[in-house]
Amino acid sequence: MKMPDFEGAVVAAVALSNDINIVVTRNVTDFQDSELIIYLPEEFLERLKR
Repeated sequence: MKMPDFEGAVVAAVALSNDINIVVTRNVTDFQDSELIIYLPEEFLERLKR
């Protein structure tokens, strides 16, 4: 997994190694090439309301 940001890479690695496929973050650009589903906090809260 090649990511532009070390902290983002750590978050992605921990998520994937724990079978988590969603990350909620304001830093969407660092996860563009990952296989994770990325939500902004506002988007995730809206999704929870449905």
